[in-house]
Amino acid sequence: MNSRSLFLHSKRLMAVVEETVLSLDDAKELIKDLTNLGERHLAMSITEKHLKVMEEAFVLMLQDILEGSCSEQIIKAWRELFGFMAKTMLRGQEQASNNLLS
Repeated sequence: MNSRSLFLHSKRLMAVVEETVLSLDDAKELIKDLTNLGERHLAMSITEKHLKVMEEAFVLMLQDILEGSCSEQIIKAWRELFGFMAKTMLRGQEQASNNLLS
């Protein structure tokens, strides 16, 4: 992945994070959107490990931006959100894979 592709992907990731936060009050729609996103990532065969790397990069970015005001509680909350996003996307990817096999 070249630097332009990486930059564009990071922008898309941040848009998904923003949309997730804005949609927290509509769990059904949020789950549907993240499941669909996982389905669209089927061709890339993303794994939990890939998403964990993205989570770690996000946490490092938060710590850098927030400096001393990035508490363990803030980090825990973001990790929980990323975990939810990852599990939902992976479930969508698995559903898409199963649909191809049936």
